[in-house]
Amino acid sequence: MPARPKRVKIRDELGRLQSLPDDPASFALREAPSPILLILGLGPHPQLLSSMVHGAEIIFFLEAPPMARQMPPSWHAAIPASWQRISPRQLASLPLCRQLSYLPGPHLFPSFWQPILARLQNLPPAQPRPTIWLPGPAHGLVRQELAEAAHGLGLTPRLLPQHIPAPVLRQFLAEERPRLVLSLNFHGLDPWGETQAILEAAGVPVLVWAIDNPFHLLAGIKTRAWRRLPLAVTDPWSLRPLRTLGGRPLFLPLATSPSLFAPRKAPQEPTVLFVGRTRFPDHDRFFAAAHPPAPLLQRAQTLARYCRTPHFAWWWARLGAPRLWPGTDIRTVGCGAETASQTWRARILQAIAHHLPLTVVGDLGWSTLLPQARLLPPVDYYGPLADLYAQAAITLNLTSLLLPHGLTQRHFDVWACGGFLLSDATPGLRLFPRELTDPIIFATPNEALDRIRYFLRHELDRRQLAATWQAYILTHHTYRQRLATILEVLPSI
Repeated sequence: MPARPKRVKIRDELGRLQSLPDDPASFALREAPSPILLILGLGPHPQLLSSMVHGAEIIFFLEAPPMARQMPPSWHAAIPASWQRISPRQLASLPLCRQLSYLPGPHLFPSFWQPILARLQNLPPAQPRPTIWLPGPAHGLVRQELAEAAHGLGLTPRLLPQHIPAPVLRQFLAEERPRLVLSLNFHGLDPWGETQAILEAAGVPVLVWAIDNPFHLLAGIKTRAWRRLPLAVTDPWSLRPLRTLGGRPLFLPLATSPSLFAPRKAPQEPTVLFVGRTRFPDHDRFFAAAHPPAPLLQRAQTLARYCRTPHFAWWWARLGAPRLWPGTDIRTVGCGAETASQTWRARILQAIAHHLPLTVVGDLGWSTLLPQARLLPPVDYYGPLADLYAQAAITLNLTSLLLPHGLTQRHFDVWACGGFLLSDATPGLRLFPRELTDPIIFATPNEALDRIRYFLRHELDRRQLAATWQAYILTHHTYRQRLATILEVLPSI
């Protein structure tokens, strides 16, 4: 039996070594009543295309420059002299023609091919509408708040699925051209940039708001085209490294919804409340291939028993500043930070539960970590959570170490509904006036206990500070204001 020929290998857009399929099934023909054929990608063996171009009187071809540069002289020599090379700019002047496409091309060099393929679709014209598209999961956080904010600004929100196939997106665009597509955590945008390219070809502005760690989100992106998108982040620490990657980041902190967390008068109980999970959903799958060095992990966990120092930036520096993108190397950094974060939260809560009544709303993992605490099952964020915040004398916030300078929804929601918050000393609190933050922060377990005991004994101080915080948050930090900021700065980004 003859040996199977070796496939040609090249480096793709992200530098990964890839084999080039060379069978006829790797090409797709789009028919049209025309004697002209346009070849979009020649594949590894141009001479094998002869049987696919029959009936064409004129043949144009276009190849991705990084593909052509990697091919040997024999590949270039195999291109028939009668075929005419064409540039992307010249495509617009071509008449109706048949198209023969090399199917792996858009995954090998997506930032080159996806915009070209999107422009060749010739989207029908549609009316611009005062709408904002919000793709995402049905119960995704922040999306409902932004939909409400859009109504408040005289715009119509349109909630779209988390995953939008290209044909479906083109149908949506045939109905209307929205004012903005606001993608939370890259929802609605595929890893290869196809949907982004279609929206760009339609002239629709797109902004991504990374609610979670942006580098974890970028680990799933396979195209450099994300650099063309404005990328809002909730943690200002990530601005500089994102710029070094060629991105266009801007700082846009979280906020609150005054209707979901409306001020309410509730009979406060002398309780300390913590709401949160032991780990984020799908933790084990996400970090399956991430293995932080054991000595560094031990050092980080020892530190995390006393302070929040071993956060994402600490891990990134101690691991030698590994590549942030492309690839998934950054997940080792995140795994270390998340493990330290679990230790930090558990240590603070254990110290409190040992001395004071503590109620924890979260998963069953807390039952072994906090046997002395009162454990309640998770509650719906859009349901009774606001009442729990308003009823507790003190709600604790322990910011994830995945966001070195980040904030959480609790920094906004608890105050908005009339509750009282004590927070670990995340640098993200610089967003607020120091006279408000100084009384409510702690850096160690002992400081947390001291703060709690003080405000449990001094109810008047607690209520006065809560009222000041509530007025400040509702005046300066609502999702309507965040959306208004996006609409204001978008044209200049």
